[in-house]
Amino acid sequence: MDANEEQQKKYFEMQIISQNLQQIDQQINIFEQKSAEMDMIKKGIEDLGKQKKGDEVLATLGGGIFFKAEILENSKFLVNIGKEISVKKSRKEVLELLNIQISEIKNYVT
Repeated sequence: MDANEEQQKKYFEMQIISQNLQQIDQQINIFEQKSAEMDMIKKGIEDLGKQKKGDEVLATLGGGIFFKAEILENSKFLVNIGKEISVKKSRKEVLELLNIQISEIKNYVT
């Protein structure tokens, strides 16, 4: 292999490494966004715990769309566990679940 071929090989290897680093950076960004989303959900659940039955709140559908809702219960939540199956969880259980998920995401990134 002559010097020119060796340079081309090294250049190709550097391009592959660069692409891999870009993919890793994108994955880290996705995990950071997911962690921030989980933090917001956690704060929302904590804030709901401060509300009383009958209080009016703004609930979100996502995408910046909100509607007025009345608190009927703020201590139990439905949590999707997959395959369109949901289970009732207490606020404490949901917060514990979120803390575990946030911790797992942060451990993966660091």
